[in-house]
Amino acid sequence: MNALSLNIRGVSESHKVEWIRKIKIGHKIDFIGIQETHVADPGNIDIEGCWGSPNFEFELVESQGRSGGLLSIWDPLIFTKHNVIKSKNFLAISGHWKGFSDTISMVNVYGPQSISDKREVWVEILSLKDIIKGSWVIFGDFSAVRKPEERLRSSFCKYSSSDFNKFICEFGLKEFAMGGCKFIYLRDDGSKLSKIDHFLVCNQFIQMQPHSTVTALAKEHSDHSRLFLTHSKANFGTPPFRFYNSWLLSSGFNEVFDNSWSTLRGFGTPDILLKAKIKWVKNATRS
Repeated sequence: MNALSLNIRGVSESHKVEWIRKIKIGHKIDFIGIQETHVADPGNIDIEGCWGSPNFEFELVESQGRSGGLLSIWDPLIFTKHNVIKSKNFLAISGHWKGFSDTISMVNVYGPQSISDKREVWVEILSLKDIIKGSWVIFGDFSAVRKPEERLRSSFCKYSSSDFNKFICEFGLKEFAMGGCKFIYLRDDGSKLSKIDHFLVCNQFIQMQPHSTVTALAKEHSDHSRLFLTHSKANFGTPPFRFYNSWLLSSGFNEVFDNSWSTLRGFGTPDILLKAKIKWVKNATRS
């Protein structure tokens, strides 16, 4: 599963359409969730241009004037839509993902600003669990952080954070450790940074996709970084050293290991030197 979340802050400009298309093709995205489209009429969005081919399906939540707006686009050969629930601040699409037996709901979120409005949205999304069964991927711009370290040079609201964490706990969601950028939102003048965009998943999803990763890449045509969820089982090649617990029972093993580790002297970057030392120990323990 390869999914993209992006607060685009207006999707009608041609350079943003081209940017989304390049991201989609370059990262082999199957599902795109866009927040802040700033568009009320789908006819004013070049959705095919964003996707890069005519083979797509989409759902849209209209913006309120120049505020908000949600758009989700996906490959119908990969994801089959069964049900759609729309609200001002979220777009929930349930269906079957190719290769998975369980129903998966992809919920694209654009959180409101006020504490009370956020609380209402969290309650509304929580109610979806009683309507739709299966696995959940809830993502987007939540306009909320989970802890003080997720804000820099801006005030931390403990009430908003507490409500957000309570919602995550009650829904039974988890958040992957994020690679790439530490902060997702960067104010245009660089004065404020925060991690208000998230990918939240349920335990069932983690069991189905245990090697999934979330990565934030630097922003370009938006004040938000693009956020990727992808299934990635890294291959680091052949292990340089394989250790067997039975070796610890061999007389003199500790001495051989300690002597070989301490006798090698070399130069180079730390990773190259570590690799050389492991190889040196490997040869010593074999002899």
